[in-house]
Amino acid sequence: MNHDVPSNPMPSDDTSNQPLTWIDSQSQAWSVFLSPSNITLERESAKYVFSADAWQRDVYLSPTGQPYVVRFDRFDVSLSFVLSPEQAQPLLELFGHVHAAGFDESEPADTQHETAPILWPKVSPLALWALGFASLAFVPIAGFVAALVSIVLLTVHRRRVRTTRVWLHSRRLCRFAIVLLILGVPISMQATRALMKNLDARSAQNSSTSPYFQRGHSLHDKSSSTVVHVGLLAERSSGNLFERDHNWGLILAGLLVVLFSLTVHEAAHAITAWWLGDDFAHRLGRVTLNPMAHIDPFGTVILPLALFLAGVGIFGFAKPVPVRTEVLERPRRGHILISLAGPGVNLLMAAVSVMLLLGIVQLVSLFAPHAKITNLTGIQFEQFVAVTGMPLATLLGTICTMLKLSFLINTFLAFFNLIPIPPLDGSWVLEKLFPHSIGRLIERVRPYSMLVFLAAFYTNAFTYLLLPAIFALAPGLLILEMCTPLNIS
Repeated sequence: MNHDVPSNPMPSDDTSNQPLTWIDSQSQAWSVFLSPSNITLERESAKYVFSADAWQRDVYLSPTGQPYVVRFDRFDVSLSFVLSPEQAQPLLELFGHVHAAGFDESEPADTQHETAPILWPKVSPLALWALGFASLAFVPIAGFVAALVSIVLLTVHRRRVRTTRVWLHSRRLCRFAIVLLILGVPISMQATRALMKNLDARSAQNSSTSPYFQRGHSLHDKSSSTVVHVGLLAERSSGNLFERDHNWGLILAGLLVVLFSLTVHEAAHAITAWWLGDDFAHRLGRVTLNPMAHIDPFGTVILPLALFLAGVGIFGFAKPVPVRTEVLERPRRGHILISLAGPGVNLLMAAVSVMLLLGIVQLVSLFAPHAKITNLTGIQFEQFVAVTGMPLATLLGTICTMLKLSFLINTFLAFFNLIPIPPLDGSWVLEKLFPHSIGRLIERVRPYSMLVFLAAFYTNAFTYLLLPAIFALAPGLLILEMCTPLNIS
């Protein structure tokens, strides 16, 4: 990407005595002092110093020149400035030629300025596909194929993507995929070994009367009745708060998992928009795993609590991520990808949760073969996973409970958000896929989206719309059941 950047030499330290006045996103004036060693921001009693060795991590500069967007993001401060080319000229002089920082692919990597700020991060689709296949590496037998495909994609990514800092996020995704492969392949090997043993042991029994098929059949029969009790959805409960028995520990664990899952879901929307060229959500601080940046006081706290106290079915939502599709290079395609990013990351979290659960079960089967795990493979949310017959059983049961809740909740959040009812993500996908037919209908209905959503919720329409989630849950639970010699249920 080319930039109209002045070729003036790096300013001297005397520049630090010449304050500039910048206006931040809150319309507050700041005095800015620039020098090769640091950037200082001052306003009244506030003063922040960003040393040169931290620019690469804490300073972000948009690649557009009309205007330039500069963001200073650190643990103690987050400031954004929109500068005209004239205002940005001293800063650009300080950073030197932007293309020398590794953002122009024609420049070799060894000419990078280590202190230059990061511009728009790029992510190769190869990295995303490699991460997706790596998350399935734990599956017995088929996991070896998924791992091989992921390794091929990682190899191609390494050859095609240069080591410039603009591809930093893409390389980090590849590193995460490598971590999943390192965890998943040994788990898959042990799970395949356990699966073969279990199949040999059960081959002499009549399949219709084996415990495995009995439990599987029971799971299938219960699917239509349990779907309304999962995730953030529930049937109307009988009685008020004081007339119902609640497992408050499990409720707290579920709320923590839901909060983290919603946070990652919204952060995925924001960072995907940033990758595609819209940094508005990033400048608002939404590219973060801090739940406070995504919580909607009414939708995340007040509404669910009020519905719970009233004894009716509850639901909630996080603060939506703003997207400016007009700045995207391909607005229609970009909006679809941004909408799919949230459910996609929920499915990734669900797969990783099953991987960790299966890994724990395999380790327990190796070191405590007489241990027993209960409530692990059921689809119900109402029970803790109990571990007996080994040291630290309570701690391990708590970890397994959190991972099981993560698997169930993230799976349902993914399929729930893919339902094409406004304001859910699936409605945006359908609207952009068919803009001249279904899209027009959804666009007309969208102003009344909350009424449509409430009507679907209280008529139990979601009971049937979420049936695909049940079929997505079954393979993970059956893998847990079939791939361990432990006595689990």
